[in-house]
Amino acid sequence: MEEFKPDRLLGTLGGLALVLFVVALDAILVWGISRAGISLVGFLLLLAIVVSLFVLALLGYWLYGLLWSGFFVDRNALVIRWGAVTQVVPLEDVDGVLTGDQIKRIITYRGPLWPGMRVGYGEMEDVGSTLFFAATATDKQVVLTTPALAYAISPADQSAFLETLRHRLSMGPTQSVEQASQQPAFLTWSFWSDRLGFALLTGAVMLLIALFGFIALRYPTLADLQPLHFDAEGLPDRWGTQAQVFTLPFIGLLALIANAGLGFLLYERERPAAYLLWSGAIGVQLLVWGATIGILR
Repeated sequence: MEEFKPDRLLGTLGGLALVLFVVALDAILVWGISRAGISLVGFLLLLAIVVSLFVLALLGYWLYGLLWSGFFVDRNALVIRWGAVTQVVPLEDVDGVLTGDQIKRIITYRGPLWPGMRVGYGEMEDVGSTLFFAATATDKQVVLTTPALAYAISPADQSAFLETLRHRLSMGPTQSVEQASQQPAFLTWSFWSDRLGFALLTGAVMLLIALFGFIALRYPTLADLQPLHFDAEGLPDRWGTQAQVFTLPFIGLLALIANAGLGFLLYERERPAAYLLWSGAIGVQLLVWGATIGILR
């Protein structure tokens, strides 16, 4: 099996530039939090940092795929390796090979995109559904078409790749192989297409985020000594500092983590039990909301 590598330089530099941009933005956000303190503005800045951490994780995953990529050809198949993703394309299914000057416009595309990086799913004019594993511009890619799907790739030595591919196609396969796709297990979870489960977890998370935001909004107006509990007559019988008002949402956070984790453990075997746990997470957040409003009234 002969290996052909993409030219990774441009895509790596572009990805690192994006990482540095996000890190620099986070530094500015941290400075803003230090100035805003505990307030609604400070909370929103902190929330932006949390979102940026997910962005950094995605950028790291995409860069890993680019740096650990290659195209392998033998008489039976083209194997595309891109990080943790592997695509096996039987050569006996290949019914067309297009080069840059034959490739027409990309109609739709979903996936990461910056100079030197196009890895995702889209539609190409006169080609149809296409998987992209490319580190170059469209005019420097090679597209292999099959009855089911097309594959856009970018071997750095395009002429050598095409010569090897045509030679292997002319020789014919020694055995039949099946088209196959391997990717990280978490990407294939049925949960991603489960609207009810996704809505329950999202609802619990949004309630908790909103509660932290509500407390941050009220925090600057709170007294240094804050009532934390009231007796049957509605009189405060326990006091604490301003910061202690965050105890309740942190309890909600721990409950959410526990319910979400147990729900995922049970999801594939006992889906109703997972739904019950995730519904319980919403119930806990509503109770915490009520208790918080009670002490801040």
